Amino acid sequence: MQNSLLLLGGLSENSMSWLRETGQRLILEQGKTLIQEGVRIENVYILLSGSLLVTTAAPELPEERRLVARLTAGEIIGEMSLIDQRPPSATVTAEDDCSLHAVSQKTLKEKVEQDIEFGRELY
Repeated sequence: MQNSLLLLGGLSENSMSWLRETGQRLILEQGKTLIQEGVRIENVYILLSGSLLVTTAAPELPEERRLVARLTAGEIIGEMSLIDQRPPSATVTAEDDCSLHAVSQKTLKEKVEQDIEFGRELY
């Protein structure tokens, strides 16, 4: 996890340590959905290994998905729902087996309220 967190750039050693100690590790198997478009989420995720596909419904063909992005190790997923309090605008699916670190939005919000420096780094 340390290597992935280093990719987050502006986080101090204290913030990285807190993230390492908080939340839980999870494995997402290839083809499984992590986030469903329009369905509220409770966690923010850090992708430790593997890759994720971000897709949205294609307006002209609602039954098909449009690829928006491919995410790799070190990227944060679900942060926009934390910031704007809206359900996700895209679906995130495992392109291959992935390892993630999940931290609840509630826990992150509490940390930001208690630790202004952490909030500044995070945002």
